Amino acid sequence: MKNILLIADETTGSTDHLLVEEAAALHPDQVTVVIPGENAGWESDASVEGTRRRDRLAYLLAKIADRTGAAVMGTVAPPARADNGHFAAIVASPVALTV
Repeated sequence: MKNILLIADETTGSTDHLLVEEAAALHPDQVTVVIPGENAGWESDASVEGTRRRDRLAYLLAKIADRTGAAVMGTVAPPARADNGHFAAIVASPVALTV
């Protein structure tokens, strides 16, 4: 089973389609999506920023699931806390930009 970590840098929302394609190329069974940021209350934050994060995370989860057929999950958190060393690959914005 191939489990990958996808880090969706907040400043590169325009490259989300590239991140999805990079993830799809790896043929994952599971994908964990992390949007870097503080995770305290992001799921219920009514601010514009909170809404934007939730909308973007929902978009990425749906697109990745549709494109790969993988089980997907996601959160807003510092990427270092999400990388437990058990991922087969890590996809991040700099990788997608060099494709």
